Amino acid sequence: MSGPAACEELVAPDAWLARTLAVPTFALRPPLPAEPRALVSHMQKAASSGDAFFFAKVPVANISAVALLAAAGFGVVDTQLSFAHAAQVPGASGIQVRPARPADREAVIDIASSCFRYSRFHQDPRIGAEAADRVKRKWAEKLAALTNLPAD
Repeated sequence: MSGPAACEELVAPDAWLARTLAVPTFALRPPLPAEPRALVSHMQKAASSGDAFFFAKVPVANISAVALLAAAGFGVVDTQLSFAHAAQVPGASGIQVRPARPADREAVIDIASSCFRYSRFHQDPRIGAEAADRVKRKWAEKLAALTNLPAD
């Protein structure tokens, strides 16, 4: 992997997150280079203007990618688990679950901007709680707009 096109494929700008965090932001996309030095070189080219935020999401079983990222200076700040359950939960009488409605918009956004503690942004010591809360607020606002929960 070499050249500008390879760098652009590996280091993809994340415009939305960059605006929200107020720092250039890039997602690392596979395939990753074999050597940590090559990865760092691509990152330095992308962040030519100075500070930047880089992130990568890799499957838990991809130990070689985790090792490469660790050797390049990354650390694990978040893991994701997916759960599924039946629509009817035994013993959960009295609990109502429903899609959000337009009247719920501000409450959903307030919850998102104040109740996360273990997101990848909240767990990263370099981001800070205020910026992490802002990311979750903007995320909820974007989701509300996409799901037609208009502002009052």
